[in-house]
Amino acid sequence: MRKYVFIGLMTVLLGGVVHLTAQAQTETSTTVEFAAPVVTSAPTATEAPTTPTPTAAVTTAAATTPEDTTPVVKRFEMYHLSTCPHCQQQLAELMPTLEATYPDVEFAYWEVGSSSENASQFRDRVKQFAPGIKDTDIAVPTNIIANRDVIMGYRKDDILQAVVNNFGQPLKSPEGMAFPTPNDERFYISGYGPDSAGEVATTYLMRNNTTWYLVGGIVVLGLLYMYFRKRSL
Repeated sequence: MRKYVFIGLMTVLLGGVVHLTAQAQTETSTTVEFAAPVVTSAPTATEAPTTPTPTAAVTTAAATTPEDTTPVVKRFEMYHLSTCPHCQQQLAELMPTLEATYPDVEFAYWEVGSSSENASQFRDRVKQFAPGIKDTDIAVPTNIIANRDVIMGYRKDDILQAVVNNFGQPLKSPEGMAFPTPNDERFYISGYGPDSAGEVATTYLMRNNTTWYLVGGIVVLGLLYMYFRKRSL
């Protein structure tokens, strides 16, 4: 009987660990390996077109609120990988609509997997907003909106909120896409904003929880094993 109880508890515990691990892997971004050699390759037939690096001067507008003196740049930067499914999804689903809805905003795209210059620029830009961030924590897609908000990962609702906060709400929302009402929300990389807010915080928390569940599970299994072994002697 004790043997079956032990096996049942172990099965439930391991099932919970597997479930949490699967949740942790459900992310919206892909880590970039900056140290890896860069291999130049032609775009594939399914790869979304990228916009060349802009050379025109970027116009700025006054800050939106008296409390925030950061100037609003009418520019949307997206850093992506051709092999990143989240990047390709954002390029296909969201970006064409945003470009059509905000013709006065400059949209710039950088593919960081086939260009060492783009990868270096990407890393430098992220570290402007998050000094000290580890390279292993930098992922694509990364969206820098109005030179104020940074959203790492394809998070449609957050991106739309940041867009209307900085560029204003469109006079007419395109068919099939509802834009939110502007508010004072800001978007930062986790741990680097004034309130340590960020879109990757949940992912990191889930990873940490999974680790602790795994360690706790091993400890519990060990204690159960010692208990039943002692009872059987």
